[in-house]
Amino acid sequence: ARVTIRNSVITANSGLSGEAANGTADIKIEDGASAVIDHVRINGDDGVHACIWHQGTSLVVNAVDCSGSDDGIWSWADSSYSATTGDHFVIENSYFHDFTTRTSNGHEDGYQTEGASYGVIRHNTYQMTTDADSAVAIWDGLRNASDITVTGNLITGGSFAVYAEDYNPGDGAPGDPPAANGYSVTGIIFSGNVFSTFATPCVGRFGVWFDEPWPPLDGGPT
Repeated sequence: ARVTIRNSVITANSGLSGEAANGTADIKIEDGASAVIDHVRINGDDGVHACIWHQGTSLVVNAVDCSGSDDGIWSWADSSYSATTGDHFVIENSYFHDFTTRTSNGHEDGYQTEGASYGVIRHNTYQMTTDADSAVAIWDGLRNASDITVTGNLITGGSFAVYAEDYNPGDGAPGDPPAANGYSVTGIIFSGNVFSTFATPCVGRFGVWFDEPWPPLDGGPT
């Protein structure tokens, strides 16, 4: 608990590729742990899943330069250990860029969760390519996602620039169950962000927001 890594350069390569590298990271905050990562340059060297993997009790990230991983920061919902792993995070003043498709599923995201709460993502630069998945992806595949504020960031690229999508137990597409009666995505705020067309003429290759088009969630996430 309460580990601080400051003014450092970290390069890590798990030696694994594809989904065999799932859950690997340059810095991994394990169950029950907490950390402050401050002014650290992190290079995944095309061989880890994330620059920072957060499944602890809290995480503060300030002024991190993250590259060379499949995802920037993961808030992992390790429900086998606790209902709050990956919660309570602040990510600010950081630069996420030059990710790799060689590890995990190759869907690059600057920040991703399948269920986390009580987070702030503030004053970061997400320089994603047009082939990347997104800059910020907030989903509920493993548990509820709630109370996350995304504010004052500079974002370019991604298939969709950002997601706040309820797709549990399904997204209501043909042959898929609707999202009602599963986990939920609530209290997500996007405010004061700047979306750049540096990577593509559209903000995100396909758009800014994933808008749930099927009943009963017509018009957006829960």
